[in-house]
Amino acid sequence: MARVLLHYLRDLLDVSDTLRAKFVSRQDGLQPSGNILTLAAYEKAYDGSCDAWKAELREYLKVNPDLCEATFGKFPKLKFPHNEGTYLLWVDCSALGLEDPAAFFLEKARVRANNGGMYGDSQFIRFNYGCTRAQLTEALSRMEKALLELEAGN
Repeated sequence: MARVLLHYLRDLLDVSDTLRAKFVSRQDGLQPSGNILTLAAYEKAYDGSCDAWKAELREYLKVNPDLCEATFGKFPKLKFPHNEGTYLLWVDCSALGLEDPAAFFLEKARVRANNGGMYGDSQFIRFNYGCTRAQLTEALSRMEKALLELEAGN
């Protein structure tokens, strides 16, 4: 795997400055930076030595989508599917009447969610709940407060 990624990075360095800048601008939020520590982490993640830790992590993270659904479910204008396969929740914010829902949550709740525009619809946010319960609870609390203030017209 590391060889493939190194080959990819080598090819990337051989492209024009314009193409490289275009690539870098489009990868924002989609993948980690490609440094040597990232490559080592990828290799370790797939060599079998972390399987017990990954199982514990998956078990820990099973509660997180329920916390998201409990919070976002309080707001009928938000639509989202029940998620079973990733640590990302797609939230349709179109009924909120916001120009940029991701910017709203960043400004009003200090929570960064990906703008759905990079995936085809800027009225959606992509919310990553693959984090500690404390971080998630704090983020959801801030988002809930921001949504309540929006509903109240503040």
